[in-house]
Amino acid sequence: MSIDLSLDDDQRAIVAAVERFCADHCPAEALKGSDGGFSLARWRAFAELGFLALCTEEGGGGPVELVALMEALGRAAFPGPLIDHVLASQLLQGEELAQLVSGEAIASLGSGDMWPFAPVARFFFECEGDRVYRAYPDAEVQPVQTLGAEPWGMLTVRRGSLMERGPRALCLSQLARAAYATAAARALLVQTAEHVRTREQFGRAIGTFQAVAHPLADCSIALGSAAALARIAAGRMGDDFEQVASA
Repeated sequence: MSIDLSLDDDQRAIVAAVERFCADHCPAEALKGSDGGFSLARWRAFAELGFLALCTEEGGGGPVELVALMEALGRAAFPGPLIDHVLASQLLQGEELAQLVSGEAIASLGSGDMWPFAPVARFFFECEGDRVYRAYPDAEVQPVQTLGAEPWGMLTVRRGSLMERGPRALCLSQLARAAYATAAARALLVQTAEHVRTREQFGRAIGTFQAVAHPLADCSIALGSAAALARIAAGRMGDDFEQVASA
């Protein structure tokens, strides 16, 4: 029995819109900047497309649409608190959710004393296993310089209430992470393959050497399987997601 993993017209439209946005607002040169490519202005411009509301009651869509979105963002290496946002969008309500999906507020998911995007975040969630708690900084965030130049910070938090929908939100955020990471890795593989076709050693393209070609082939097979598994998981999750969302 075969499984159809292709995207439908609406999902392909999401991909096309994201690719246009990334081409216009997130070229490779921007990712090499001193800020690591992350920009609050770009994040809010992306929010205007409506995709930050995906998988919410207002924005509609489900896990398959989320995977299509994250694959397109991964291919472009789009920077930002994407995984944190997916989780927070499933937990916040009312005005806080409106601030999140409009791009006016950013969420940070973390634990311990080092938190991603903490210097620019308004909402904090602490993860412990499959449990998620609302968290509140006890003091001012101390920015930390990172290799990727993302805005991380040191802070201590006061643990708030246990989020009832935390496991579901975590599951969706992990699906988003898988789709993004797989697509980003595939983009790197394509760039590497192009490099080994043109880089020469001993008078031959290095891609003709088995020590180079075979690992790349193994990577390609593994990434194809990972991408397929993410789409299968999204499809399996879709029915349950719709039932919970309509409850």
